Amino acid sequence: MRRGRQAETSRKGAIRRPDPKSANVPLGAGLSSERFGPRSGSVARIGSATTDSQATRFGFAVAWTFQRYNSPSDPAPIIRNEELILLRAEANIGLGNNSAAIADINVVRTKAGLLPPIADPYVPVGNQPPTLLDELLYEKRYSLVWENGDRWADLRHYGKLASLPKDRPGDLIFPRLQIPLNECVPRDPQPPGCQRVSGF
Repeated sequence: MRRGRQAETSRKGAIRRPDPKSANVPLGAGLSSERFGPRSGSVARIGSATTDSQATRFGFAVAWTFQRYNSPSDPAPIIRNEELILLRAEANIGLGNNSAAIADINVVRTKAGLLPPIADPYVPVGNQPPTLLDELLYEKRYSLVWENGDRWADLRHYGKLASLPKDRPGDLIFPRLQIPLNECVPRDPQPPGCQRVSGF
């Protein structure tokens, strides 16, 4: 069992996965601007575990605490409801179901982002992204910021890595991750990830 997992801050509530035996709960249930505030959301979890309300680390009082699990079978935070909604929107865009995607994007925009809904069919207004896919990537960028490093994966998936900003002269963007050498040695032929990766 892993110890020392970081818990959500006390100001964020938790969305609990609905009991499969209970009535169906819509995927967007629980995304409430009144409850979570702009762009906060919370971690979806099953069951409950205890958390410290106050914590001191290295002599400093800190606003975050570690999740303490009571047993190896205690549930662990896995994914936020907001991300699930955006993943469904992404799947619908891939299937050409733009209206369904727009409905999901609007749930996130209005409930978590406190933004006005986008039009159906999508028409960019002002400085909004030019396409519905770009709008989805915008929502994912700010909904998942500082979480899993999804931005690089999303832009690589859609061939948009060149749009990533470079913070300093000499910074590089890498088109793929290097496979560790120990995993490359036994492979014959070696996949492209075993070759030296050059950034641009």
